[in-house]
Amino acid sequence: MVSDEMTQKAWALVRQGGTAGQEAGLLLTRPIPDALLVEDWHPDSLDWRSGNVYPHLGSPEAPQNEIVSAIEVQLSDTAAVVMSQKVRAHDVAMRFGGGWHAVLWIVDSKEVLTRLNRVGVGNAIEKPGHYIVEARNVGLHSHEPLGVGTWKWTDIAWAQ
Repeated sequence: MVSDEMTQKAWALVRQGGTAGQEAGLLLTRPIPDALLVEDWHPDSLDWRSGNVYPHLGSPEAPQNEIVSAIEVQLSDTAAVVMSQKVRAHDVAMRFGGGWHAVLWIVDSKEVLTRLNRVGVGNAIEKPGHYIVEARNVGLHSHEPLGVGTWKWTDIAWAQ
């Protein structure tokens, strides 16, 4: 459902042309995350939410009732070009597609972490809305600690 809506938005942007149209072309490959985490927020929390959560998301639009996070479980080394395109597709999905507001990358190796860092993931200014967590911290793998520090519940304003 989300991918269908993003594809429709992408075609509309591609027809308009320009930079947005070129970027939207990435959505035609239908970036499909491993999972989507959908949080439904009570309308009474709108003022608090917009001031605390919104600046940490990759979407230019403040969420209405739901905050949607794409979950990417990246447990194998991926070619740099493919990783770069995958990150760009998620950026476009957040900025133009309206598919989700943030991406949580779950990693288990230094190689994957290095490739994500090379394309800006882990830098909140360069890639807002992208967060990294070690697979061991979410119970998916028992790898050696990677020292990833870009995602902790205490770092995110809505958890404070």
